[in-house]
Amino acid sequence: MARSPSPWRVKIDRSKCEFAFFVSHVSEDIDEVGRFANALQDAFALAGGLPIQACFLDVDDWEIGNPPKAVIRKKLAASQFFLGWVTPHYLNAANRGWVYLELAYAELIELSRQPVLDVEFPFVVPVFRNVLPDDIQRTPWLDYLPREVERSQIAESIDEYLERLVPKLISFYEQETRKWAKGK
Repeated sequence: MARSPSPWRVKIDRSKCEFAFFVSHVSEDIDEVGRFANALQDAFALAGGLPIQACFLDVDDWEIGNPPKAVIRKKLAASQFFLGWVTPHYLNAANRGWVYLELAYAELIELSRQPVLDVEFPFVVPVFRNVLPDDIQRTPWLDYLPREVERSQIAESIDEYLERLVPKLISFYEQETRKWAKGK
């Protein structure tokens, strides 16, 4: 008897994605996240542009009148990567639940994207801003610490951090999309 596909798999057509990154953040960090999104969009434009938007931000792209969980699922599925903007505010917002719901959906998508076990196609990309490894010890983010793209120094200005982070994210994006294209 043929096995049916796992009900825990999410099928996504990467060629139909609307966003490079779904940015999970909390409202206390919106100023920095907005500056990050603008810097990333500008850097992608300088690097030749993207046929899609650089970031999904719930501030700009939210579908009003739709249930929050439905919008989150839809926009995650329309993104090539999930970027967690993990800050002290983010970690303190766990009681709100939305940030961990987004991470749970992102993990499901990541697991669904693994066509073979020996090639990893990361979907979840952590950005740890003003957070030390000890701060994430008892959170789901601990498993993602080895994936951080660029470490933020404590109390570093957002401009200093973005100057290092944005080029590395563009490099990550280009590397992973090439890898995905070869792995199809």
